[in-house]
Amino acid sequence: MTASEDALQLSPLLELSHALAASDIRSALPRVLEILAEAFGALNGAILLADEEGKGLRIEAARGLSRQAVERAHYKAGEGINGRVLASGKAVVLPQASQEPLFLDRTGVLKEQKRKKVELSFFCVPVFLDQKTAGTLCLTVPFDRHRDYDRATKLLQIAASMVGLAMKVARLVAADRQRLVEENQQLRLELRERYDLRHLIGHSHAMQRVYEAVAQAAPSSTTVLIRGESGTGK
Repeated sequence: MTASEDALQLSPLLELSHALAASDIRSALPRVLEILAEAFGALNGAILLADEEGKGLRIEAARGLSRQAVERAHYKAGEGINGRVLASGKAVVLPQASQEPLFLDRTGVLKEQKRKKVELSFFCVPVFLDQKTAGTLCLTVPFDRHRDYDRATKLLQIAASMVGLAMKVARLVAADRQRLVEENQQLRLELRERYDLRHLIGHSHAMQRVYEAVAQAAPSSTTVLIRGESGTGK
């Protein structure tokens, strides 16, 4: 390929890096699909994430699919193309999807295009997280006998790798934030226990008045002036 064609292939990856820099990875996924759909001329695309047990997939983000299609498109490990990619961790490419019986077409896109006598190609690549398959990224594009399917697959694999890395960073940030929240709560509890009025010594009438004054002033941010002779325990 020429230098200009190479630059055209790299342009979507640059856009993806900017999109995945968002603080909320899940909100960035639709933009990821938008970039890839424009680069490939895709009819639709989806990013599916596995459940905690890794036994099933559901669509996390989609482009070009109706809500009903999204609700239908869920797969068990090994079921359909997405399920096979989840189970094997290997990309599957169907240059002519209509000729593959494992293509379940739960979104209905193949059936719709058959009525128009249009052949489709289907790409599905794994998304890895901590060296385990955590999901899939798939695109449906018009069949083109001149398409470089190997090169296109590699580009999608790079994109999926970027998504997996962004997910890992997001999880690490979330875990660190949760740890800080828990530490803050623990410190607040310890301080509350340490400086609770129950730990003050004194039960006289004068001390009771002090406790009442403290209880009244403590919840507010009002400045309090404590007066008394030196050595009285202010």
